[in-house]
Amino acid sequence: MVPTTSAFAEAPQKTAKNQELVKLASNKERTLKNQKDWISKDTIIVKHSGLDKNVHKQIGSKVIRSIPSLGYDVIKLNKGTALEKAVSYYAKQKGVKSVSPSYVYHSFSTGEDPKKKDMYHLNLLQIDKALELAGNNKVKVAVIDGGVDFKHPDLKSQVLPPYNAAAPANTSYPDGHGTHVAGIIGAAKNNGIGGHGINPNAKILPLDVFNGGEGANDFVIAQGILYAIEQGADVINMSVGGYGENSLLKDAVQKAIDKGITIVAAAGNESTDDYSFHASYEGVIGVGSTNDRNELSYYSNYGPSVDVVAPGEDIYSTFYSKKKGSSFKVDSGTSMASPVVAGIASLLKSKYPNLKPHEIEAILEMTAKDLGEKGYDLTFGHGLVDPVKALQFDLKNLPKLYSETKEERVKNAKVLSQFLLS
Repeated sequence: MVPTTSAFAEAPQKTAKNQELVKLASNKERTLKNQKDWISKDTIIVKHSGLDKNVHKQIGSKVIRSIPSLGYDVIKLNKGTALEKAVSYYAKQKGVKSVSPSYVYHSFSTGEDPKKKDMYHLNLLQIDKALELAGNNKVKVAVIDGGVDFKHPDLKSQVLPPYNAAAPANTSYPDGHGTHVAGIIGAAKNNGIGGHGINPNAKILPLDVFNGGEGANDFVIAQGILYAIEQGADVINMSVGGYGENSLLKDAVQKAIDKGITIVAAAGNESTDDYSFHASYEGVIGVGSTNDRNELSYYSNYGPSVDVVAPGEDIYSTFYSKKKGSSFKVDSGTSMASPVVAGIASLLKSKYPNLKPHEIEAILEMTAKDLGEKGYDLTFGHGLVDPVKALQFDLKNLPKLYSETKEERVKNAKVLSQFLLS
């Protein structure tokens, strides 16, 4: 696993340019260690081209979900069956392409109590001016998160029918986190209620992957992504994540990107430079959090998972709780920064509906305000998103798509002399 690289030869690359970058080599070992805390103890994921019916019976397991469009089965292990034993068993079966444990992800919100009710991020990013520069094309933003309060007075005109990816036969459960994220993206404007979203003209597609629980399984998130593809989403926001990586989610993410969907993901709140997922996947725009002084938030992850940063600290938005119902709250986290960027991506799509995901990422990175060391750095990535400059960007200046295999990347990599051992 290597740091996510930009898709463009001309754009700043996440490659070793200074001594600070050399530390990234240690991230892999640390990330693998962290993954153990996120692994499901009784569920594995198998990619295969066809399995004998007796394979599951022999080890006492059962298929609890199939994802045929990607070629995966989700398998529940019999009580007492060791995870290592099951992985080894399935890896030896005919037709099996890969076996991996299932991971459980969580929302990237700090859950702080309300402090203020002004939406400083709208002024900081000049959203009113950005809205004047936006286009009139319809845009759909999928929110893969906890359920959204679709009856909220500031959201009910914006929200499309919700979908419960964890339990498709059930209704979606309203959730504070999902509702907060949805409001940051597209809460209604000029209705005399609360504030408004980054793009109040966008439609929100709520995809509940938590089903009222505290964790979301990787295979459920993958099916949420597939549903977003089916429903024609233009942008996907993922303010959920963790430190486990498997091919199922990677394949689902890549399928969405191949379909032209821009994916934005929170980088995490552990104040670390470990690789977090889904922000570290190739082609995903990973977002770190800043405050009203353009400082990196104390909790925000940094390093290879961050492409750009956005306000995520003390963000006022729509909320839901069982006690109060529809309400508002100030909350903090990269969970709040990610929908800011997703909203800006949707503004770009409203003006230029044919922009591809790598082009949107390039525009956001090339127009970002540099906050740290000159150019790309490991604290702020490419810098603070600037929606006004992004919407004023001349598309003629888009760099050509940069593409090379892992083998080509290694072959073409340059050795920096200052790191050579004497």
